[in-house]
Amino acid sequence: MPISAQMCTWQTAHAMVVKKNVGRAVACVGLLCGSGQLVAAPVAAELERPAIVVAHPERAVLLDIAAADKRLVSVGERGLIIVSDDFGLTWRQVATPVSVSLTAVHFVNARSGWAVGHQGVILHSADGGEHWQLQLDGNKAAQLALVAVQAQKLPPNSNPLELERQLNDAKRLVEDGVDKPFFDIHFQNDRTGWAIGAYGLCFHTIDAGETWQPWMQHLANPDGLHLYAMTGLSQTLYVAGERGLLLSSSDGGISFHAVHAPYQGSFFTLTRISPHQLILAGMDGHAYRFDDSGKSWHALINSDSGSWMASTPLSGNRALLADQFGQLMVSQPQANTLVRLDSTPGVPVAAVLQTGDGNVVAVGLRGISRIPRRL
Repeated sequence: MPISAQMCTWQTAHAMVVKKNVGRAVACVGLLCGSGQLVAAPVAAELERPAIVVAHPERAVLLDIAAADKRLVSVGERGLIIVSDDFGLTWRQVATPVSVSLTAVHFVNARSGWAVGHQGVILHSADGGEHWQLQLDGNKAAQLALVAVQAQKLPPNSNPLELERQLNDAKRLVEDGVDKPFFDIHFQNDRTGWAIGAYGLCFHTIDAGETWQPWMQHLANPDGLHLYAMTGLSQTLYVAGERGLLLSSSDGGISFHAVHAPYQGSFFTLTRISPHQLILAGMDGHAYRFDDSGKSWHALINSDSGSWMASTPLSGNRALLADQFGQLMVSQPQANTLVRLDSTPGVPVAAVLQTGDGNVVAVGLRGISRIPRRL
């Protein structure tokens, strides 16, 4: 079944995962109207139509936030991108070439950054988020995947049905049309990066996104599980997804192998807190600290939380986690516990970030929430 026929936005999909306790969160081209009915949105036009200008962009649905040095950049529904140069006190909208929902944003320095979203969209900014150019869309992504499989030759003694399976998968990408949602993007440096998403979607670049190559066959993900989050520890890359999927690569992202995770539910957030430690968290309040040097897992205990939707590193090898109810908790460096913060957004949170002034900015269904508390 085409992706466009299945569920709704990335944020709504996460909420449905929690409420229905299922393991698949997908994206679609529908938008929920005020009456709660699903309204079809024109797909192709969203790739050709710039984001509309809104009166109060800081109150719109926002899905991720990143720092471009001292500037904050947030992305959200219908192609919205907003920036702040005063630690999140005030925001302004910048122009974007598409009006599809943007689900993630990532900057490698003060100037170079990328945003990804629905319909296979990858945008790039070379000036700190002031201007954006389209690098990839779902149509181009599908054609690239098909060409790559057609040109591929499997090694001797391999399963002859494998190439046929890959070819059928690539043909389905083309048949499904443009709606191929990306959920996260990660760059090792200003040239080398990966975009990941629904049904195992993965694309790779080594030239800052001037060209993107399909990378699905480099991942140990035969069931095409959704890929939600990606980060790096020292010389190892990690990708987290649904049904307990955790992949790692120690060869610079050439190949990703399965890692046994301590929980078999979906993981939605992955955060590096030190050169050798990360926080992995997801459904039903499951959160873990992973030590890459010792390959050890430590469950982070909390008394009552929903599913973890977002996380961000803090000083002192700690992390701030946010659940779907807007609750915020902080991991402790020497204890396997999470401490609840008194100050919370109180609304569903999609992403959190500690700003340069020590405070926290959360984004979600009601836009920007600034939490004036030093952590």
